[in-house]
Amino acid sequence: MSDNDLSRRGFLGTATTAGLALGALAAPAERTKAPGERLSVGIVGPGGRGRGLLNSFFQVAKEQGAELTAVCDLWNRNRERSLQLVKEASGKEPKVFRHLDDMLDKGGLDAIIIATSDHAHAQQLRRCVEAGKHVYCEKPFANVLDEANATIDACRKAEKVVTLGTQRRSDPHYLAAQEVARSGILGPLVRVQIVQNVYSPYRWRRDADVKALREKDVDWKAFLMGRPERKFDPRQYLEFRLFHDFSTGIIDQWMTHLIDTVHMLTGATFPKSAVAHGGTYAWKDHRENGDTVSVLLEYPQGFLCSYSSTLVNGFGSGCSILGRKGTLEYEKVWRISSDGVERAKEKIESASAIKPKAGYAGNMDIIHMRNWLECVRRGDRQTHCTAEHGYQHAIACILADRALHSGQRMVFDEKTRTIRKG
Repeated sequence: MSDNDLSRRGFLGTATTAGLALGALAAPAERTKAPGERLSVGIVGPGGRGRGLLNSFFQVAKEQGAELTAVCDLWNRNRERSLQLVKEASGKEPKVFRHLDDMLDKGGLDAIIIATSDHAHAQQLRRCVEAGKHVYCEKPFANVLDEANATIDACRKAEKVVTLGTQRRSDPHYLAAQEVARSGILGPLVRVQIVQNVYSPYRWRRDADVKALREKDVDWKAFLMGRPERKFDPRQYLEFRLFHDFSTGIIDQWMTHLIDTVHMLTGATFPKSAVAHGGTYAWKDHRENGDTVSVLLEYPQGFLCSYSSTLVNGFGSGCSILGRKGTLEYEKVWRISSDGVERAKEKIESASAIKPKAGYAGNMDIIHMRNWLECVRRGDRQTHCTAEHGYQHAIACILADRALHSGQRMVFDEKTRTIRKG
């Protein structure tokens, strides 16, 4: 189809009508479970985010024939809380484990939800797929390059159904916007701009929990997962997002979501280079990961992506894709226009709203969970956010973090899967 054939009205008609049933984007595959056969699911890391995932799971579990039969956490308080949550939601008592390996050996599970600290994801995802389990893994996929490479290799070899928790890939607005961005109506892409500004004093601090946590309540060595040995520190355990051995802070927590949407909307996979700057400018406490960061990523498709975030000021947030013929705004505002383009071959009507994709019921968290369970039941690896998508967002974030902490331009070589100064 030529650019002239793709009128604004024609495009928006295809983007907002003829709704797709959930899972229709994935190719059919042989079922791994009979329709009436139960899927046995466990969760490792049922803390704050983990309990949120459990709530989404229970919204769709009955319709998908799935049961939460095991919970696992290093902290006794999380084990007790999740046990009660599961009993109240399902009326059944799950098995309880302290260590993932024990749950893998004795849980009798088909699938596992991973919602542990950032540094644990890659190693635990690898263990789970090598143990023959399907996995829903929270983001980031990984924050260390060697672990990212080893884990994607394991996922490819194991051929299990894996979904990463960058749930915007299941957002009905994003699914419609994806068609816009990939239609050609914007022309060749030049720049993607992402801004996330919030006023959030001392974000990711957990002072009350830190005071309550005692070393005997957790397995500190197991938590480290190969990171350098150190004395027990309840702040590092509970506020892991603030410490660089365990998380990259804003990059792991927020940029990972938004850079994944750049890949989703544009079709790009890996950036080829990055520069970054940032620091702690306001919330000066024990944190190692700063409260403000700016990253520039160059993609081989010929566009530049900027990501900027601060926890200090909530003036505003927004995202846009700038092409030579038009602009797509997304995340906070959903519209397509030719504003800012002096001579577009085809005029796009100003501020044309992008409506959510039809046929997707519920919020993105619930849609994402449902899609994973449907794909597990079908044995279909093409979930809305696959292991490959997770690996791609991990590379972008690891590259950005390397640039931030080295103060130099960093380059990713897709063939050798290495990062070097450039």
